[in-house]
Amino acid sequence: MHNAQPLKPAKPPIALRRADQEALLAIAYHGLLSDTRSAGALLCEVSRADLLADDDAVLTATLGSRVCFRDSRSAEVQIARLVAPDQHGVADCVSVLSPLGAALIGLSTGQTISCPDRHGGELNLTVLHVAPPSQPHGETP
Repeated sequence: MHNAQPLKPAKPPIALRRADQEALLAIAYHGLLSDTRSAGALLCEVSRADLLADDDAVLTATLGSRVCFRDSRSAEVQIARLVAPDQHGVADCVSVLSPLGAALIGLSTGQTISCPDRHGGELNLTVLHVAPPSQPHGETP
């Protein structure tokens, strides 16, 4: 008799604007030089995303977005801004090259995804809200 592994739930569909995809691919390819596993996770997420026009009004988590999410294990609600790896030291910022950051990429409100935690377990994250990246000073959204 063999031990049956529980099936992992299928990943939810995700979407990115073309410009966001290009920026994330550049970060992932650069990250391959220093952290193959994290860069590979980001490449996997970006490559499976449905591509949207840059002017599409659909709001999904991408570089610069603030994402409010809940972990089903702890029921803790967190807010994180998704950033490039060189900005992750700032409070509440999560690098898109981290397992958490890569998992949140492309998700929209109400979607749930599993990702590895820092201790070898799994997080089950549900997005509660996505705020768009901040506009540069002086520009209107």
